[in-house]
Amino acid sequence: QTSTQMLARFQADVIALRPAVVHVMAGTNDIAGNIGPTTLDRIEANIRALGDLAERHGIRGAVGSVVP
Repeated sequence: QTSTQMLARFQADVIALRPAVVHVMAGTNDIAGNIGPTTLDRIEANIRALGDLAERHGIRGAVGSVVP
């Protein structure tokens, strides 16, 4: 999934489950253009929003990406 898709599902897939930690691996599918063109600024904003949401709900976050 792309970071946009992850952000749309974050409430149901993460916050509702109340984990202690979430590991987000994002960016590769965005760069590949899997749902169309995007910008690096948009990818960064989505990943930051995921982190902000996690923090607001007391969930520790880790971000990673697979090396292309």
